[in-house]
Amino acid sequence: MEDSEASRLRAVLESTVRRMAAEHGGKTRYREPLFGYARADDPRWQFLRDTHVPGHLLPSEVLPGAQSVACFFLPFEADLVRANAVATVCAAEWGTAYVETNALLTLMCAELERAFAREGVAASWQQPTHNYDPVSLRARWSHKSAAVIAGMGEIGLHQMLITERGCAGRVSSIVVAADLARGAAGRSRPSFCGYFAGASCSACVERCPVGALTTDGLRRDACRDHLKVVGEYLVRHCSVPEPLDICGKCCTGPCALAPWGPAATPGS
Repeated sequence: MEDSEASRLRAVLESTVRRMAAEHGGKTRYREPLFGYARADDPRWQFLRDTHVPGHLLPSEVLPGAQSVACFFLPFEADLVRANAVATVCAAEWGTAYVETNALLTLMCAELERAFAREGVAASWQQPTHNYDPVSLRARWSHKSAAVIAGMGEIGLHQMLITERGCAGRVSSIVVAADLARGAAGRSRPSFCGYFAGASCSACVERCPVGALTTDGLRRDACRDHLKVVGEYLVRHCSVPEPLDICGKCCTGPCALAPWGPAATPGS
């Protein structure tokens, strides 16, 4: 594939995501989306499977003939982050954003699959959430890990993706039978997390309501149990329409809206 063809297909994807984010009829508002691209034969996919997430799907298992993985991140607006930072349990707006954004990402991937089909290119994707193993609590396809491989950012101490537009938002990905990574600019830097950059930032640990997150790692069972409690609270008290696995307190610190660094914007 020529660089010009890869650039044209990236433009199809990026214009579709931007348009649908701007036109969606929900309450949630987003800042400018962020995009990243990885080759399907990048050795880090196998490393992820062998080292971090046993059983994690390879791009070729999501789509035979896969050549690349395209990722996109929808960063939440600042007011939403601040609302959740000060909420006693969890802001109703945060719950709404979780529901609306998961639905939007599903619609985006379906539309992208159709758009690529019109170009004669196959594509396939995984659901934005609830695609994890119920025992290990690890996803069979990790969108945030895909975004790291695509050069969009790094995983922080809070186990969330931190991009150049922060960590407060939702990420998704789609596997494509065309080399969209060809000629795409990378964005990665040594660290997007203050703790791992040596600045002793542990705001996310301090904000965890149940101590599930520590500098030694995340107790996934304790986190999951709290997410269910918060989800039930939102249904009972905040008119959120369905039980959720949600909290988001760890995503409201200094890396919420920007990566760690002198120019980082505090989340509260």
